[in-house]
Amino acid sequence: MTPAVPSSFAIVVGLKFSDGGTFAFDQAARIAQQIPGATLHLVHVFENQLSKKESEAMTQHLKLYANEKAASMAGLEARTTGIHLRTGEPAAALVQFASDVDAGLIVLGAEKRGIKSWFATPTAEKVAATAACAVLVAGPKPTRSEVPEPKIEPPCPECLSARRNSGGETWWCARHSERAVANHTFSYQRELPFATRDSQLGPTGI
Repeated sequence: MTPAVPSSFAIVVGLKFSDGGTFAFDQAARIAQQIPGATLHLVHVFENQLSKKESEAMTQHLKLYANEKAASMAGLEARTTGIHLRTGEPAAALVQFASDVDAGLIVLGAEKRGIKSWFATPTAEKVAATAACAVLVAGPKPTRSEVPEPKIEPPCPECLSARRNSGGETWWCARHSERAVANHTFSYQRELPFATRDSQLGPTGI
């Protein structure tokens, strides 16, 4: 009996030759590196139909772009990557392509700084509203002035060390343990599937 071939996780990248396109590719590539067998599909959408010569030239341009990116990011050399040119309204074309390949994720790039503006662009809004899979908008890290309220604190090095050294049994350092108990009633962590009864593990406090 021939063993079943596991289905791959398809990641669709809405690729434009801009800062946004770079953000999208870089983030999609990092995600693909963490998923065995994941495939990347670079999709460039044109509003008007291209001639055969124009399509061939753009395909070569995209191949060169992908090769340069692979050379700069370890682990992408052997990754299955598709290059696709589509015509039509960008959001509709990307969502339809994602449906065609049964994608698990669509990655778009943000052209403007500021977190709010990333999701307010027409393409991102339409893709997020109509896609049957997860949609990620990638962009540069916001500057300190762009971080919205509430202010999110960075992780505490001592808390991270406590979790790592205890294998997850202790989540908070001495400095944060009192606040953690006040803010968290109960939480639980262990490997799936969860057991109905587990007397060996208690609340983690996160």
